[in-house]
Amino acid sequence: MFGGFQTIRSPKSKSQQLQTYWIPVQ
Repeated sequence: MFGGFQTIRSPKSKSQQLQTYWIPVQ
């Protein structure tokens, strides 16, 4: 299993939030 990082800009927030997502490897 490996993880990644995705930068998402929230319209309600001026700051950038970093969201982590995990992708299961079969």
